[in-house]
Amino acid sequence: MDTGEQSGFTLIEFIVAATLLATIVVAVATTLDSIKAINFSANNLTIGTEAAQQQLELYRNTPYNQIALGTQDISSSLSAYPSLKSPRSATATVTQVDPDGIKQVDIAITYTGQGGTKRIQVSTQVANKGLNP
Repeated sequence: MDTGEQSGFTLIEFIVAATLLATIVVAVATTLDSIKAINFSANNLTIGTEAAQQQLELYRNTPYNQIALGTQDISSSLSAYPSLKSPRSATATVTQVDPDGIKQVDIAITYTGQGGTKRIQVSTQVANKGLNP
């Protein structure tokens, strides 16, 4: 005698479950891909900022009278950072802020990142009197 009871999934229940699972997998994969892109961009920003800070430290540790005014191409300093994609460039611009002994140093780094060209700029002032007279 057949009681009509069956256990298990019907075909429609299986299709609904498979569709729901596929949607969740696609959403997670898309999110992970976005996180990877954001992480890569943030990593390059950190590396570029560190490169600019290192250049500032070179100027801070140079005696005041040896810091020449003008713009200098320092792109060769970026060779230690291969993750900053080409085209890339770096410049240092030194201007006289106060004739009595203050110079401003501006470091600008540009590199190619996701979405186009990225630019990092940092500045400092170096005084005639201080640690590096």
